[in-house]
Amino acid sequence: MSPLSFGLRRKTENRHFKDCHHNVFLPTDLWTKWITLLLVVSVFGQYATAEEYHCVWYGQCNKDDLGRYQNCPYEGPAKELEAGGQKLLKKWCPHFSDSKVPVVKTCCDTNQLKTMDQNILLAAAFLQRCPSCLQNLVKHICDFTCADDQSRFINVTEIEHSETEDKDYINSIEVYIQDEYMNGTFNSCKQVSVPSTSRLALDMMCGEWGASRCSPKKWFTYMGEAEDNPFVPFQITYIETDRPIGKYVPMNPSVTPCSKGISPEVPACSCVDCEASCPVPPPEPQPSKPFIVFGMDGVPVIMGIIWAVGSLVFLIAVFCCSDSKNTIGVISPNEEALPKHVDQGSPSFLEKLGAGTDALLGDFFWWCGTGCARYPWLVLFVGLCVVVGLGHGIKYINVTTNPVELWASPNSRSRVEREYFDSHFEPFYRTEQVIIHASGYKSIVHNTSNGPIVFGPAFNSTFLKTVLSLQEEIKKIGSEEGSGLEKICFAPLTSQFTGPPHVRQCAVQSVWGYFQDSEELFNETETDPEGFVVNYLDHFVKCTQNYYNPECLAGYGGPVDPAIALGGFLNAGESLQGEPSYEKATAVILTFLVNNYHNKTKLVPALEWEQK
Repeated sequence: MSPLSFGLRRKTENRHFKDCHHNVFLPTDLWTKWITLLLVVSVFGQYATAEEYHCVWYGQCNKDDLGRYQNCPYEGPAKELEAGGQKLLKKWCPHFSDSKVPVVKTCCDTNQLKTMDQNILLAAAFLQRCPSCLQNLVKHICDFTCADDQSRFINVTEIEHSETEDKDYINSIEVYIQDEYMNGTFNSCKQVSVPSTSRLALDMMCGEWGASRCSPKKWFTYMGEAEDNPFVPFQITYIETDRPIGKYVPMNPSVTPCSKGISPEVPACSCVDCEASCPVPPPEPQPSKPFIVFGMDGVPVIMGIIWAVGSLVFLIAVFCCSDSKNTIGVISPNEEALPKHVDQGSPSFLEKLGAGTDALLGDFFWWCGTGCARYPWLVLFVGLCVVVGLGHGIKYINVTTNPVELWASPNSRSRVEREYFDSHFEPFYRTEQVIIHASGYKSIVHNTSNGPIVFGPAFNSTFLKTVLSLQEEIKKIGSEEGSGLEKICFAPLTSQFTGPPHVRQCAVQSVWGYFQDSEELFNETETDPEGFVVNYLDHFVKCTQNYYNPECLAGYGGPVDPAIALGGFLNAGESLQGEPSYEKATAVILTFLVNNYHNKTKLVPALEWEQK
């Protein structure tokens, strides 16, 4: 059905509806006919709307100086795809294949699919470690390259003429795409790493933003920039929207999370490339419900009730069980009525025992007091001898400070296995730590192209420079006597063939390792394309996302774990699972790694350095 016939049908529909509207007293059979006609027109109208979407290009008409191909403009229905092209289409775009349809119709030919295959292989070199990520990205490339309804979400904005080919070619388009797809694809790819470069894939695929400052919009914008990206054949402007704009309906391909496989045969992304794939510890058991009585803590309430009941029982027993025979009246109207002698009876056994004990204690302390007063020096001498005799055993006390000896007995299995390991392979290195809290400093609000980021007090530049001074002073300890840190430190990138280690080669876990202990590098600033200042805070964010990045390796040549170099960034009850907010740190930790030996005599230099 052509657009013209569709327009005629719509006009006829409007005229009939108008007549029906004014003649409301039509017979029932006429009403039925008009309603049936309206339903038929509505169905054909929807069919016409679906049929009005068409291709915007087909084939390739130009090759520029960089060897990039541009497509031919074409506004017509999709065409049948050759067998060779169908193999490439099935390779990258399986959602286009339909076993029920023997012939596949697309808006791309085999040459376009070959070019698409080459471009996808370039992306696969960085993203193939995570199949879900790669598949998510490829879906929208398949759709805007070959979909039979390209005009639904693609607007051709620039067409140029090739003098060599004498043909028109497309040089710029707009692609309408939903935020949901862009965000889902970005989240599935943002942690994919490239081990050969020790970087994240987005460090190479997000232009000058890198992985640390990349966002879904920046990533897709860079993938469409023909001027800045040599692999983009023509300008592709992504317009992110959740609603139709004019006649354009945004594309929204399905997204597979990186923690799930794209099919039963293809596994999910690994833990290294997708944090959601990492094993999750079992949830903590729910805390038991508090014991509440009358809205208060139950234990004190129960104790109070027991005390009250016990006191009441005691008072009742006193009043009810008292012996009235032993009472003596003191009030009488006649004094002569009072007896002159009252017989209280013989004392009981307990009364006799109490009286005897009282007399014995009185005699003993009288004798002790008079003796001490009579012979004071003798008493002091005897007391001194007793104290010395009882305290003499203190010289045999052995205070255990080694945590290993405190944790396990010498004959335990863990101690035996550890002793075997240490005697054959040497124990793990020792650690010397200095924890510095940023007291008196306020948080920092850093404005970036992705929005403001609040950094904790530990990132105050003055505080960090003070920490650097302290760190360098610690490195100098003992250097004048020839027993500096380089004599005892753990230097993993040195060997007997590289000569004695230098203090710079000592492994130190410090936030300054991200800047190679250089204040000059720390002070470097620049401005990004959106006018925001890029400084040491942005560099820190980049390094915490991938601390194996060559730009973030410490002076000794290895990485710095932010969970070891910083403190105070976790709230109560939080753990390092997920994405810790390292930027909220309130303390800096300096960790110096020192060689450890099974032979304790070799530890003497390290112990002496620690004492200094």
